[in-house]
Amino acid sequence: MDYVNRPIGRGLSPPGPLKPMIAVPTTAGTGSENTNVTIFDIHSMRVKTGISNQHMRPTVAVVDPLTTLSLPPMVTASSGLDVLNHAIESFTSHPYTAREKPPHSPDERPVYSGATPISDIFARQAIMWVHRYLRRAVADPLDIEARYYMMLGASIAGIGFGHAGVHVPMPWHTR
Repeated sequence: MDYVNRPIGRGLSPPGPLKPMIAVPTTAGTGSENTNVTIFDIHSMRVKTGISNQHMRPTVAVVDPLTTLSLPPMVTASSGLDVLNHAIESFTSHPYTAREKPPHSPDERPVYSGATPISDIFARQAIMWVHRYLRRAVADPLDIEARYYMMLGASIAGIGFGHAGVHVPMPWHTR
């Protein structure tokens, strides 16, 4: 709990770099191979939270669409919608210019900077590939082209939201 994000945990930083980590995604979904965040549920508290730290970014990722060929159609569809949601959340995050004041020190800098023109490029491209390839990947598990672009879409959505951040989308009429 020392490293779990505040207010659930103490939000402390590790004392130094972690051991090298190799990420091998097996679904075209979260894009977490490109982020410095891990998300999990604490069932006893009925909360979803995480740990965010620059040291948690994987050292290398092996992103191979062939790892997704045996996924059931519902897992393929659900993972693809995760890509879409992450990309939309990244694209609609508060802009990086919306911060009221800079942090006192670099150690206090937030993990997510807010939407930027660069994160928007990643989000738009991921949305486009989900639109073009998700139905194909669900309909034909051996459609390597569709699997390739869904995996690539997940990875670049991860780059985008790993920088900009994600949020709980709200209906437009409540904003």
